[in-house]
Amino acid sequence: MYSKSKITIFTLFMTVFYSSTFAQMGTQNAITDIVRQFHVNFSNNEVEKNGLLVDDSLVVNVNGGAGNRTNGATFKGRDEFVKWLKTFKSTFPDSKIIDENIVVSGNKAAIRYIFTGIHSGTLPSANGPIQPTGRKVIMYAAEFFTFNDSGKLIYLETLTNDLDMITQLTSK
Repeated sequence: MYSKSKITIFTLFMTVFYSSTFAQMGTQNAITDIVRQFHVNFSNNEVEKNGLLVDDSLVVNVNGGAGNRTNGATFKGRDEFVKWLKTFKSTFPDSKIIDENIVVSGNKAAIRYIFTGIHSGTLPSANGPIQPTGRKVIMYAAEFFTFNDSGKLIYLETLTNDLDMITQLTSK
């Protein structure tokens, strides 16, 4: 019915297929774990640890990058990245990030998350600094990660709803 060579070819095909599939799943799981670790470190006030997860060539664009003068910013390199995280964390020292959805494809990941925190520090804004209000902020956001072959972050696009956050802080 089936020749020995057909069975051998089928067995070889299945071995290669499943090995490739499991290797890809392993990579996707590793990237998912790294993305989650960024947010765990942030929530645990250990943003310095996030510096260990990025490549020196990292580029971060927030809300479209520096070209978006309203609320965009661009940070380059590990030191600027960690400084940005520390600055934001000083504005909301008790802040937490709750991951909702993570999608991984190849070396890229997309995540939707909820940011919560009490406004306890000065928040820079396009209309001047907003002094601490003591109000709790709940903000929905998304991030898009790109990793190099070593598993280090090389590009991050962060999209936040700053208008909603400012409204929460300044409404009567």
